[in-house]
Amino acid sequence: GEEPADTSPWYTVRVTPVLITALYRQPLHRVAFYGGGGIGQYFFKEESDFADPAENISDRFTGYHVVAGAEFGLLEFLKAAVEVQVATVKDALGTTGASLAFGEHNLGGVQVRVKILGGR
Repeated sequence: GEEPADTSPWYTVRVTPVLITALYRQPLHRVAFYGGGGIGQYFFKEESDFADPAENISDRFTGYHVVAGAEFGLLEFLKAAVEVQVATVKDALGTTGASLAFGEHNLGGVQVRVKILGGR
């Protein structure tokens, strides 16, 4: 038999963060620890294949973040870093669209990054 057509809505959600962060860095031998925080603007866009164009969402929200990490010296001009960032963007979600359907209210979250750095 024939498979039924998929009629579930497809959502495209784009979040573009623009962040400013102030850091304090404390070197100790071949390791440097750092931490800080900042503010940012989160440009949010949500579109659905099945929505009326007026139902699509385009908005901007202010959020805050903290970051902590450590850099490890590998070679004279090469370092590795591990970093954790926690962000909160309260009341950015949950009033319309997919975020309402899934019960989401905060656009923030946790990011873990591993970096390779070059230079002095």
